[in-house]
Amino acid sequence: MAREAAVEARFRERIKREREQRGWSQAALAEKLKGNGLKGFYATTVAKVESGERAVRIDEAAALADLFDMSVDALMGRNPGGQTSELSFQLRTLRDTARQSCQAVSSSSEVIRELLDDLPVEEFEHSDLLTIAGRKAWERLHDAYGELLTLVDVSHELLRRQQGRPEMTNEELLEVGGE
Repeated sequence: MAREAAVEARFRERIKREREQRGWSQAALAEKLKGNGLKGFYATTVAKVESGERAVRIDEAAALADLFDMSVDALMGRNPGGQTSELSFQLRTLRDTARQSCQAVSSSSEVIRELLDDLPVEEFEHSDLLTIAGRKAWERLHDAYGELLTLVDVSHELLRRQQGRPEMTNEELLEVGGE
């Protein structure tokens, strides 16, 4: 019984973590599940599942795993495949970290651009130096964003391959990655 409770707790925690890593609200997750054909799953349902007030049916677990692009085993915190699962975990972690970094870089870049645009350059001496440095920083952040997107795409595709999903050719993979 304790083992079942631990698996259920890991499952609930993983659902919440995966949802939050993607920046989705409980309502957004419910809508995405409905869009994938899972009826009767609302924001309140997500809240109850995440809190442990409601159990998840098999079809719901499968829909959640598909939406998060992982196996139900991974969503439950199981590690049946040893090294293969470890590699999948590392690829997912890399992809998710790169995705989060994209969001952070994008936000930072946008704030810097807005601040530079609003800077009263005519009101102080050598403002041109600040403007030049700011533009270079913005350009580098923009480039970093593109490289992070490539990392997200490539790690996602390699994860798909690791999970036995249909492979893209290396040329297609590089195209997806933006090269």
